[in-house]
Amino acid sequence: MSLNVGIIGLGVGEKHIVGYSNHPNSDVVAVCDFDTVKLNQVKSCYPDIQIYENSLDIIENDNIDIISLHHMIVITMIKYLEE
Repeated sequence: MSLNVGIIGLGVGEKHIVGYSNHPNSDVVAVCDFDTVKLNQVKSCYPDIQIYENSLDIIENDNIDIISLHHMIVITMIKYLEE
């Protein structure tokens, strides 16, 4: 069984693409970043991966089983939700 992975943030997330792509039971299907240059670089290296500028596109995608993101994004989200 293969799990579909979405990655939010392409700082450290670029390494996540490689890690998940090398695992036999995962398939990176989507990435998200606000930096269009990084998104275009990923698209040129991984043409089958969907690219998004809005993280909600990954979060709301029913085709994605795992969302991978940097812990600082989670901390920022929690602080935002607490306000």
